[in-house]
Amino acid sequence: MSNIEKIINEAWKIKDQINPNS
Repeated sequence: MSNIEKIINEAWKIKDQINPNS
């Protein structure tokens, strides 16, 4: 997995923690 993909994956995890309904 590329570094960009890792960053995107982490961002999605954080977004889900902040707003799990979206």
